[in-house]
Amino acid sequence: MNTDNDPIRKDINDLCASIALKILGSRGLRRLILTVAKNSLEGWAKKGSFRRRISYPGLKVLSSMIAAKRSPSEETISADAGRLATLYAAKINADHTKDPTIHALRRDKPIRDFITSTDFGEIREMVQRSQACVIKTIEILNDNIWRYPAKVGSILGSLLCTLNTSIKAAHEAIKPIEKNIGPDLFADLILSLLKGIDGKEAGALANSVNELIRRLHTGSLLLAKGGKPLFEVYLTSILKDAASAIDPELLTKARTAIAEDRQAAAYAYADVLSKNPGLLLGMISAYGAVRNPDINAFSRKTRMLEEIDDIDTAMAHGISDIDTYEISQIINSAAKLFNKTLQKDPDLLFNLVRGIVDSIDFEEVRSACEKAGEDMAEALKPFAPAFMPAFLGGIADMISPDHIDMDPRQEVALKKIGSAFRAAGGEA
Repeated sequence: MNTDNDPIRKDINDLCASIALKILGSRGLRRLILTVAKNSLEGWAKKGSFRRRISYPGLKVLSSMIAAKRSPSEETISADAGRLATLYAAKINADHTKDPTIHALRRDKPIRDFITSTDFGEIREMVQRSQACVIKTIEILNDNIWRYPAKVGSILGSLLCTLNTSIKAAHEAIKPIEKNIGPDLFADLILSLLKGIDGKEAGALANSVNELIRRLHTGSLLLAKGGKPLFEVYLTSILKDAASAIDPELLTKARTAIAEDRQAAAYAYADVLSKNPGLLLGMISAYGAVRNPDINAFSRKTRMLEEIDDIDTAMAHGISDIDTYEISQIINSAAKLFNKTLQKDPDLLFNLVRGIVDSIDFEEVRSACEKAGEDMAEALKPFAPAFMPAFLGGIADMISPDHIDMDPRQEVALKKIGSAFRAAGGEA
């Protein structure tokens, strides 16, 4: 495009020249240039009396120029920068009106030249060989900075000050919204952003991510070693190396420390709530209002499932795919671990439960159970005909002495139940 015939381009060039002149004429840069010239001339003058004599007038002029005060410009660089940004935007908009891809086409050759001329293998080798240098640099930095703990404290104090400043700045940024914008306008501003999201492109992105995950998984299976997916092989190797380097005793102490810190946080939270009961009462009184949306959402999901055709087929297929053998193995392993633990310490479970029971207030528990039992029984009476026949019938079938393969211990247990009923005045 011809620059002479492009008024926007001409205005951009004029503004760039104006900004450059203002930067060169700014007091800070001007003083810097004059100070460098003065120091250079002073250094040159020290090398002889003749040089001192001929440099004296120049040093005097430079000193007076450095000390001179200039009246501030009425128009700042920021104004020119704002106009320059506006002109650039106008120029780009005009270009895109003619051809939306004009700038991308112009970048094709530079990008291609850069990629074809760059040896990424050399860059990779540079990064790989820089590891020792980077680690050594960090060691040198640590060796020097930790000689002066006060400097480290100053750095940490600066970080804390930066954090506090960020918190205050965020608060100040939100204040105008809180004071000047109503809920309807604020919701319209924010939700308009949500409305503007391209849902189809978001779905296409989800498809692409899902396809990448599928390809990674499929490739891992195709490259399997010893019947194990490649991902499992590599991850096992990494975890094995990491586990061999971890100190078990130190890990235990760290986990204990984290648990104790959680306890300290819970205690601090409880102390604050105890001194501010209004907060606690507000949270408790809002419990139903907070949980109702979750309950309503779950109810809507279940109704939605009920309305879908063939949902029964899908659920039957999904449930039938559950690995029942592995579930049974979990139960078997848990039972074996429990038995091994009791073999090691037969009184462990008794002492644990007895320690809890000895600390229970039986009167409070009895009162709570009686009240809860009566109320629940009364409330469930209309519902009892729906489940009690099947429930009691199933129990009766399981404990019936008619079973041929009944365990002798079950017979003993049934006799004890019968004796208990008779002792209580009932009929077995």
